Amino acid sequence: MKRIIGLLILIMLISVVGVYAETTLDFSSSSSEEIRGLDEAYPNLHVTEIRQDPYPATPGSFVDLYLTVDSIGGEILDPRFEFVMEYPFTLEPSFDALTDLPVLSSKDKLTLHYRIAVDELAVQGDYEIEVRAFVEGNNYYPYFFDMRISNVVTDFDMALQEVDDSGVSLAMSNIGGNTAYSITVRLEESEGFQLIGPSSYIIGNLNMGDYTIVNVLVNPTNITGLNDEKLLSVFVDYTDTQGHRRTLEKQIPIIMTYQVKKGFESLQQSVFFGQDGKTPKGGTGYLVLCVVLLIILASTVVYYRKKLKKK
Repeated sequence: MKRIIGLLILIMLISVVGVYAETTLDFSSSSSEEIRGLDEAYPNLHVTEIRQDPYPATPGSFVDLYLTVDSIGGEILDPRFEFVMEYPFTLEPSFDALTDLPVLSSKDKLTLHYRIAVDELAVQGDYEIEVRAFVEGNNYYPYFFDMRISNVVTDFDMALQEVDDSGVSLAMSNIGGNTAYSITVRLEESEGFQLIGPSSYIIGNLNMGDYTIVNVLVNPTNITGLNDEKLLSVFVDYTDTQGHRRTLEKQIPIIMTYQVKKGFESLQQSVFFGQDGKTPKGGTGYLVLCVVLLIILASTVVYYRKKLKKK
């Protein structure tokens, strides 16, 4: 029995035509693998090319892989091929990870086709996949290659800007590498804050590096003293560049400085009592309307009383 040292089988990289074109992948056999029970004359299998379409892969999509296999050295009975992969990849249900063939003649070429689903929450990076070409029982030649996933997600930075009688102003920046579409900021009742306004705020789109101000209506439930820190939980829903809806949770620290506490007090007065802190919400216009209605009612009563007296 001789140790067969795995060498680099083929390095062929075709320039990508467009952003998501088909490409030929680099791959190699591991130099540490040992093929047992084989001699030099025994027929074997060589993977000579691996193609990926489209390239790079994107989260939430399907990718087609094509493996070209050559038979070298003679006829091979019962050859089989096994596709080994982990998250974020899964085989499309109509495809099988294990391919069995009855026979492969000498110098035959075989193309294996696999369709792979990429998890929609996958992050950017290169992920290793293994293909095993079995030639006799459990003896196999391993081949390794990387599948690249492009970045379609983004991230946000959110911080308190100010608090005044109009609301809590949050500065929101797109600090990721892609545009975020159809952004919605959501708030929920929590231990530290009470909602005193809408729970959702539609923002729209934010390009990479852009920022906006989100004005929300919340009220701290209890403040024990100056410089207390509270965490405001904010949920950011957005659509990524491949059309998938994603959600991020952001914890925004709010330190109760004198100015921030004063701002919250002004906000409470504005929401619950009106701008002057004394007039019930609805303001002067509401009072004027009430007075006018009372005058009309009183005038009507006086008019009918006079009419009755004349009769």
